[in-house]
Amino acid sequence: MIVGSKLLIAVGIVLPAVFFACGDSDSGDSGGTTSATAATQSTGTGGNTGTGSCIGTYFDSSLFRSLTSATSKSCTLSDGSSTTCCTLVFSANQVDDDGPFCPETSSDDASLGGLGNYDGTTGAGLQSLSKTLWDNMEADGYDILDGTSVRVQTDVPGGGLVQGGSDFAYCLQPAADDTLTVTYSIPMTPVDGSSVDTIDSVEDVGVSLDGIPFKGSPPSVVSNDGKIPSLDWCGGHHDPSGYYHWHFIPESVDPILDGEGITVDCDHITQDNDALFGFAKDGYPIYAMYDEGETSAPTDLDECGGHTSDTPNFGSVYHYHADSASDENEPVNIPSCLKGLSVERPSSVN
Repeated sequence: MIVGSKLLIAVGIVLPAVFFACGDSDSGDSGGTTSATAATQSTGTGGNTGTGSCIGTYFDSSLFRSLTSATSKSCTLSDGSSTTCCTLVFSANQVDDDGPFCPETSSDDASLGGLGNYDGTTGAGLQSLSKTLWDNMEADGYDILDGTSVRVQTDVPGGGLVQGGSDFAYCLQPAADDTLTVTYSIPMTPVDGSSVDTIDSVEDVGVSLDGIPFKGSPPSVVSNDGKIPSLDWCGGHHDPSGYYHWHFIPESVDPILDGEGITVDCDHITQDNDALFGFAKDGYPIYAMYDEGETSAPTDLDECGGHTSDTPNFGSVYHYHADSASDENEPVNIPSCLKGLSVERPSSVN
């Protein structure tokens, strides 16, 4: 795979939501492959080799890596007002997306599988996809084991996942489709709404500097009859259509894993707690847990995890931070709400 991903506004296919859907333009969760190393990309200072540019008070398209194109154009926000947006186009799956995801066997070796966010009765929470989780799911009545083998749903030609039978639960692991492009439309000047936009499970939240979309928390296992989407150790996986996306801000994911007692670490995204991660769909920047040069989280964050302070990229502006705390019921570090307005469907994939 390459480095980057393409995002366009209302262009291309708006992917259908299914029982394991991951957002407005996303229809699932699981595994894939890529050859680029995100460690250098995550700490880089740009690398836009495409055409066009967009520069605003809070926004600079030159910060994106391996961007195919950036075009400013008129767009309509969710309240019906018009503004100027930057439409960004990337090739999909431009980071290391090799997993691990679903393990083959019910082993207590956490290094063989990825992560899962389980919301069942027994042992709920973010955890390694290993024996403790499988045993807990079996105890809750989800038949996810065939002897010592884990039941895994994978992709089939033409898209979707092998269903395998409705009587069983499955670990979900779609494969990558590197031919896809992702398009994202972001207001160049943020416009605050009359109230905050609370982020729902799998809702589209924004795009990283690597061109990778990021979403709200993964879908509920309980509501999906025990089907558990597999995440890699940095909190990402593929939609059933084949594009990689994150449910965590990966530059600050290791503290979340440590807080949950998970023994693996994000191994392909450099942990950098004051890095610029990307932009929310409302146009405000999103940084990792700390302000530049600090060693602890800001104490003046609002309900959405944002505040106004100096940034290395834009001066003193409002911006969001990765959540430094882990909630047992919501262990992701993505902002729980957004302050500004966004376009109705900010991303598309084709």
